Amino acid sequence: NQESIQNAINQAAINHSPKTVHNMHGLLVAVLSMFLPNFKVSTTLPQKINRSVYVPDDEMIKKLMAVCENTELKKAIILASIGTLRRSEISALLESDITGNTIHITKAMVKNEQGEWVIKPPKTESSTRSIDFPEETTELLRKDLRTGARVVNLSPNSITDAFAALRKKVTPEVFGIHRLRHYSASIMHALNIPDRYIMERGGWKSRETLQRIYTHTLDEQKQKNNTVVLDYFAKLK
Repeated sequence: NQESIQNAINQAAINHSPKTVHNMHGLLVAVLSMFLPNFKVSTTLPQKINRSVYVPDDEMIKKLMAVCENTELKKAIILASIGTLRRSEISALLESDITGNTIHITKAMVKNEQGEWVIKPPKTESSTRSIDFPEETTELLRKDLRTGARVVNLSPNSITDAFAALRKKVTPEVFGIHRLRHYSASIMHALNIPDRYIMERGGWKSRETLQRIYTHTLDEQKQKNNTVVLDYFAKLK
């Protein structure tokens, strides 16, 4: 009955996160809807915690690039921060995927059941996309690159490890290279670029996912907006 469900949820909330409790309750509701379709569940769930997420800014990207001596990692940072590429997409990228100043994302490097790195289609249908880059950037990516060679000769895990080591040299903030996709989306959002374009460039399937995860307001942009608002209201005296 509803009382026993509520008691179980209250007990679970003592030593589990709100997200875990929500997942537990979701599984229970799914099962009940199949075997007891007329039983209506109205449980009070613990409130989800909105944790602040660190998003690198322009200065942080510049610092990372300035300190980075690993050419392969530097290219990975460019692809993630400017092109919103995922680790798996970066590792699978070939010289032949670059046409002019456009990079075509058509595959990803992932592990198979045997734990071996293999090339597969991208994560989702929306992940297959073409991304325009500044001319200077594509020239840097092509430099000393053999025909048909991988653009970044690192596996996804190697990118993660190399980036973590670099980040520790630059800042006490803890974040992975995937957060550079957050940076790119946040910059475009701050520039008032339409969500549809951001979704297409980053390979995000839904606007909800984009807004919930990737359009965190940058502190610098937030401060600029605050200044504009306060200046406006100050003139109303």
